[in-house]
Amino acid sequence: MKCFVTGNGAVGGQVGDADVDGGCTSLRSPVFDLSAATQAFVTYWRWYGEGGNSTDDEFAIDVSSDGGTSWVALERVVDVDNTWREVSLDLTTLITLTEQVVFRFQACDLNTGGLVEAAIDDFSIETFVPNTSAAPDAATLLSTFG
Repeated sequence: MKCFVTGNGAVGGQVGDADVDGGCTSLRSPVFDLSAATQAFVTYWRWYGEGGNSTDDEFAIDVSSDGGTSWVALERVVDVDNTWREVSLDLTTLITLTEQVVFRFQACDLNTGGLVEAAIDDFSIETFVPNTSAAPDAATLLSTFG
């Protein structure tokens, strides 16, 4: 199991040595084939912190159903939330479930410079795929169990 964070500074290092500065850092998931699913949920834990002079940036979480050509917002974290939060969303209400579903997590320090850090952990997708096999008829069931 891995937890993805914006940076890991040196032990005993200064605050801000390994945060996001003057731009963005992004984490993209592999491409998921959800085309057989009738419903899908994404769940992840996230952590976001801003400090120093910076309180005007955000942590953006997006999903794409076309391999990353276009993006739909899952969540925007605009305020300091430096505690672990579990997020669970029904993807079916946001995108078409295709064979090209990808996720992007992006923390930026674009405005007033300061301390910007973010983390993602325990990412999962739960899908529901219909059973397309034909159900046995009553005569078959009776002969099997009769």
